[in-house]
Amino acid sequence: MRSHIRLVSALLLAVMLALVVAGGSALARSSANARSSAAKARNFKVLVGKDLEAGKGNSADAMRFLPSRIRVHRGDSITFTGEFHTATALPVGTKPGPWINSHARHFGQTYFFLAADDEPHTTIFNPRVIYPKGCSRSGSCTYNGKSLVNSGLLGLVTPKTTMKINAAPGSSFWVICLVHPQMQMHVRVVRASTHIRTQAQINASVKRLVRRATANATALWSKLNHQHSHTTPSGKRVIDAYAGFDTKHLELFGMFPKVLNIHKGQTVEWHFNQIRFEPHSVVFPAKTAQQISTGPPPMCEKNNGSGDVPANQNFTCPAGSHGPIEIELDPRILQQGGNGQLTSTTDYENSGARGGFDIPNHKPYFLTFPVSSPKGGFRYACGVHGLMMSGFVKVR
Repeated sequence: MRSHIRLVSALLLAVMLALVVAGGSALARSSANARSSAAKARNFKVLVGKDLEAGKGNSADAMRFLPSRIRVHRGDSITFTGEFHTATALPVGTKPGPWINSHARHFGQTYFFLAADDEPHTTIFNPRVIYPKGCSRSGSCTYNGKSLVNSGLLGLVTPKTTMKINAAPGSSFWVICLVHPQMQMHVRVVRASTHIRTQAQINASVKRLVRRATANATALWSKLNHQHSHTTPSGKRVIDAYAGFDTKHLELFGMFPKVLNIHKGQTVEWHFNQIRFEPHSVVFPAKTAQQISTGPPPMCEKNNGSGDVPANQNFTCPAGSHGPIEIELDPRILQQGGNGQLTSTTDYENSGARGGFDIPNHKPYFLTFPVSSPKGGFRYACGVHGLMMSGFVKVR
């Protein structure tokens, strides 16, 4: 009996030892798999802004990084895609607010979106903003956390940019859009053993945000198309209108209400203090607004320094000239014009660009309509964005 018990005990001990060994092997394999998974670099896709449809045919934009916060491992990369935005990674430890105020808040600062050209009385898009810094024109770069890295203008200069993250684990940094500095993304570099979200999880979150933004934009667009007025202290009734409309993370590209119905002699007040991102303007007639928004063709410097020549259609400089290619603004885009009264379909009236981050003038624009309009009304548009932002004033 005792020998039988010893045999059973021996068998039990053997089984227990086998389980321990097997468990240890499984644990080792699990740890090895975790290390292998952590060591495998991943590429995360981030949208810089997102075009939305605020109801059928109504243009809007989600003015944010999607996602706006992300955790990565050292060696991972982030691919940024967008239209008319930049992905600009600030050095580790740099807070975006103070940096923007010192470098990208006012005309003349290094990374302000607009700049003076060497040609007199000419304003251009700042080459330091629209062209890459630390990245290739093909859209690849490495971010080490020590210096600024700029994608350049996504969708125009480069279709997308992939940044390999080589900053130290435990560090974090901000990515901003130099065209719209309110758009900001926080990146935290975590240790290889720390769990981070998968691209599928990020995509699901972004999809929910886009769906919510689309619904908000559609509802706001509908609300703004109802006409309102107010009475001034002097007793004058003024019609309220809006040249575009922004919220914290939304930009609506429209004139509100789309159609204004007024009486002869009434005044319309277009508001601009609700504009956060890009300036807009009110220009009559609409075809002139479209001409202003198109602007001069992109230009290249002649090699002998005697002036500028237009760039090629493929955004390259022709023989005998050199870049960087300059994108000039039509002078009328910034200048107010007219006498404040619209008297015909050909009368030129222009508020000049107002509102947004780049233009200090957020004052309202007043225009009086002393004569009746044609049946379709007086059509006007934005001198910055052209006919994509247009409206009508019907005067009876």
